[in-house]
Amino acid sequence: MTDHIERARAILASGLEIDPSMIAEDASILTLDAWDSLGHIRVITALEEIVGRELPPDKVAEVISLPEIAAVLSENE
Repeated sequence: MTDHIERARAILASGLEIDPSMIAEDASILTLDAWDSLGHIRVITALEEIVGRELPPDKVAEVISLPEIAAVLSENE
C-alpha cells in the first residue's frame, strides 16, 4: 500500500499544485486548503488518466482523501 500512497501523494500534489511534502498520510479535502472544487476536478482528472477510465459520479464524490485515492489506484491495478 505504501507504493499506492506515494503515487496518490504525487497525483494529489500535482492536481493541487503543492509540494508533496505538505501532504500527510491522512490528508483530506478537510485538511488541505488547496483542495478546493477546481483542485478536486484536477485530482480526479489525473486519477482517471492513470487508471484509464472515468470514475462514476458517486466514486468522484467519495474520493476526498489521500487513502481513498490510494484505494482507487489499488483497485485498478
